[in-house]
Amino acid sequence: MKKNVLLLGIALGLLTLTSCKKEFSCNCHYDEFHDDHYDHKDIIYPLDKQSKKDAESKCEEQENLLKVNPDHKDVHCDLKK
Repeated sequence: MKKNVLLLGIALGLLTLTSCKKEFSCNCHYDEFHDDHYDHKDIIYPLDKQSKKDAESKCEEQENLLKVNPDHKDVHCDLKK
């Protein structure tokens, strides 16, 4: 019985650690065409408290939005804590 309670406590502790929400940022880098040349852009999008999985999804969405613009090239976004 004591083993079961201990195992249940450990399982609940691990579950709370994996489900915590943290602040992330999505750091995007790309080149944007202006007139006759490309300018390098570095933009940080703050992602307020959310799970890592949700933050990864939001960052991927942001990358895809930037890629839609034909004036953007070499778009790459990274998730940071």
